[in-house]
Amino acid sequence: IDVTGWLRADDGRERSIPLANGPGRRTLIGTLPSATTPPALSASASTEPALVSADSGPWSLVALTLSQPTDQATHRQHGLGEGDTGRSVPAGQVQLRSMDVDGTAVAHPWQGWSAAGLTIAGAGDSAVLDYRLEASSLVMTALTPGPGDPDSGVPLPVAADPLTAAAGPLLTLTLNGSPVRARVVATLPRFPTVTGRFVVADRSALSSLVDRTTPGAGQPGELWLDVPGTGTDLGTARARLAAAPFTGVAVQWSADLGRDLRTDPVAQGAVQLLLLVAVLTMLVALAALVLLVIGERVEDADEFYLWEANGVPPSTLRIGLWVRAMLVALLGVPLGVGGGLILTRLTARLVDLTAGAQGAQPPLVAVSGVGNALLAVLIGLALALAIAGLVALRSFREPQPRAARQ
Repeated sequence: IDVTGWLRADDGRERSIPLANGPGRRTLIGTLPSATTPPALSASASTEPALVSADSGPWSLVALTLSQPTDQATHRQHGLGEGDTGRSVPAGQVQLRSMDVDGTAVAHPWQGWSAAGLTIAGAGDSAVLDYRLEASSLVMTALTPGPGDPDSGVPLPVAADPLTAAAGPLLTLTLNGSPVRARVVATLPRFPTVTGRFVVADRSALSSLVDRTTPGAGQPGELWLDVPGTGTDLGTARARLAAAPFTGVAVQWSADLGRDLRTDPVAQGAVQLLLLVAVLTMLVALAALVLLVIGERVEDADEFYLWEANGVPPSTLRIGLWVRAMLVALLGVPLGVGGGLILTRLTARLVDLTAGAQGAQPPLVAVSGVGNALLAVLIGLALALAIAGLVALRSFREPQPRAARQ
């Protein structure tokens, strides 16, 4: 049986150390990691495995795994695959006793440990492990059961997407092949770098839960850093992440991602097209408002003739002609702006593909630019009303009232 110790540092790093047979095959010895000279970690047992947490260093032992040697496990799996069900399952008993770290004995080394088939004697000075390796390995752990662990009875609190949250609040998740009870405590519309359904849990709680069944698998594979977006601090952060000890780490910057999205040729072409359409639409609206005044003057010429013949001053007629254009603008512009905002939202939902015909990551978000849009609308409206007022001002300047038929 191969025995491996799993260590965790105060900063969350984890690593494994193999335990080799000592003299007489009754002692297992491993080497702890250290920034200077690694201290020797030894464990004596009446038969094969053991190790315990070192209290005198930056690393703590959190688990032991017992597994069959690779060549024997491979032969057994091949035999089972070929139908040889008579191969025996590795099984036995290990009596765990004293522990020492760099020559110093550890008090109550097995206190708080748990595993299938593990029996602890007294205050943890010794223990007996009856093992049967039906799976690939057997895990002994010193981690206290936390949320989500069957022994604790407390569900793991998670945040989930709306579809997953709708199935809650209690969920059964499959984590490394084992069922985990979870409770939905928050709903998130989306989670960065993730597509589809998701759940988000506290990192330390999830790490401990994973390490109880699969030691070493609870380390995070992705870290997010909140650094200044501009200035010398950003340059310093970039330089430090590009140097040792981060030279082998893949680093992605949100500022670079945003710049790539903005400078994409298809994105730039789409922006230019939308701006051109917006300008043309504004010009058409301006022309329509001016033509409205001209059309009103021509179509209602008889009516204006009667009013002027009955003594209505031309100045009043000019004001009435311009007020008509103003009323149309005041009614039409808010409806047009509201309809444009609604269409913008719908377009962002319907057109969610990039130039590569893939879903955009991060997803497209409708940005209407309400401030700039309203400023452009107000400028265009003022220009249109000014031109319409100029057309109205030049109307009814004839020496005598004139009907349309003349």
